[in-house]
Amino acid sequence: MISAQEGVSCISLDINPVMGTFSAAKASTVLAHQDAIRSYIRETIPGLAGELQPNDPILRYFSQKTAEEIRAFLDDIPFPASMAVEEVDGVLDNAIPDHSLIVHPVYAFCKSVLFVTLRTFANKLRGSNPTWLTEPDEQSTIETQEFRTMLLATAESMLADVAAHYPSNKPAAPYAVMVCDTRKIPLFDSSIDRVITSPPYLTRIDYAVSTSFELSLFGADSLVKHVRHSTMGAPVITTQKLGQEERWGNLVNDFLSGVASHPTKAAKSYYWKNLLQYFSDMDKALDEITRVLKPGGSGLIVVQSSYFKDVEAKLGEMYVEMAERKGLTSRIAFREEVRGHLAHVNTRSSIYKANKVYYEDFVYIEKPSFP
Repeated sequence: MISAQEGVSCISLDINPVMGTFSAAKASTVLAHQDAIRSYIRETIPGLAGELQPNDPILRYFSQKTAEEIRAFLDDIPFPASMAVEEVDGVLDNAIPDHSLIVHPVYAFCKSVLFVTLRTFANKLRGSNPTWLTEPDEQSTIETQEFRTMLLATAESMLADVAAHYPSNKPAAPYAVMVCDTRKIPLFDSSIDRVITSPPYLTRIDYAVSTSFELSLFGADSLVKHVRHSTMGAPVITTQKLGQEERWGNLVNDFLSGVASHPTKAAKSYYWKNLLQYFSDMDKALDEITRVLKPGGSGLIVVQSSYFKDVEAKLGEMYVEMAERKGLTSRIAFREEVRGHLAHVNTRSSIYKANKVYYEDFVYIEKPSFP
């Protein structure tokens, strides 16, 4: 979105459709349709009852009446879920033409308004992890008029945010969002000038669960499972048969060996296997980034160091080494100590190593201009 603001065409990729939806909702295209968005929200909710599938996941959180209104709102958004070719304005000239992966920004905006509004109503469902919502003992009912009022208020606030981001005297560049896997980037070889990414850190954060409430609005429990098993760094063990690979570099393999030999319970039976998945995904993603970068193209990868007990994972340096093994020029361009790391809150983490220091690294990569 920043590059679009600065007049540079860009493509955003995310495997989680919830995050892809929020990202697409910030496109300047939304401003050209704001009157239609307001009209849709004002006129849609009253008297409508969408069709619920058996065991619709929305029913875990809301009553039949409210769930039907939510589903009606989603089903009747008058904008296509995927962007038409002519609306891309050339930003995807270098993309493999699977336009079903592209999220229409106005459709995404309406959906994001619903996400934000329902989160407000669902705040009482928060569990011990502040980003997760627990399933309630009793489903909530939202009165129709209150629902519509809240949707309109949320829409106005979000429209103001988008308008504030894009200067009126400077046209924004085309900006497209694709829901896809960075291990299989749907772009042609040597087609991208710059890459900026911040992949999941080695923290085993379950991003799918943290967005499971919004994923339920897509209408299928299988989507949560798919995102959990597909997201890099997810804390689930897949059925893949993996082992350490020499091409991952010495830093990665030394760290993995330290985890595998650690006396902690489940160090090798679970944690080592989970970390193997992470570095396998990291390897594939770097292969794809290398492939789509133009000769002379460059990028920044923002990552953070972490620990397994007392074994330090110097993730920024690991990315540098793995990138260099793929023929890229790479270095840590900027490093900053992380002082407010969540691990400092967990007093048990100091049992294995006191005074742990965490770093956020900006890893610079560049593809050689000539083979």
